[in-house]
Amino acid sequence: MTSAYTLTNIKLEQQNKLILNIPQLTINSGQCVALLGENGAGKTSLINLLAFTIQAQHGSIHLFDQAVRSKLTPDQRRRIGLVHQQPYLLPGTVADNIRLALKLQGVKQAHIPDLIRQALKQVNLTALADQAANTLSGGELKRVAIARAIAYQPDILLLDEPFSHLDQRHIQQLEDSISHFAQQAGKTVIFSTHDRFQAQALANKTIN
Repeated sequence: MTSAYTLTNIKLEQQNKLILNIPQLTINSGQCVALLGENGAGKTSLINLLAFTIQAQHGSIHLFDQAVRSKLTPDQRRRIGLVHQQPYLLPGTVADNIRLALKLQGVKQAHIPDLIRQALKQVNLTALADQAANTLSGGELKRVAIARAIAYQPDILLLDEPFSHLDQRHIQQLEDSISHFAQQAGKTVIFSTHDRFQAQALANKTIN
């Protein structure tokens, strides 16, 4: 089985405090993994490490069996989609936001309309393509952020506390969107949560 990530001897310090100490961690490709822990447990830091937006002071991370030194290559970057806990959408429509993400990933213009449609269909928001991003509800915003992250068809989707501050209806819709992506062949989902029941319901592996 292919490893999406292999972490070895990771130590992350912030303000002289040890945030993460991971002797060894392997996350296989094709898994849905929950990072479970209370606030302040280092879940966001681990998500950011896996997204390579921050670097540990010690240790190494392999992405699909390739060592990552300091900066991802463009091909490696396209393999990872990241959704922050409080995602930010730019002014414009829902489709405009996804279109910009695709352009930044170097996707050819001819492929962009179909990829926008596919991404919005996956999160069940096709009807909102032309809606202004600043009019979305909290749940809709998170699903659009997921659509933006998966539009260029990454192999890995990283989600930092995706269910925080949502009502039950929007939680269910978001769970459906995540499950839909995770069920595709070879796709890996890693999400952080403090809800043990949610972790058990969605994930096939839990990391405490």
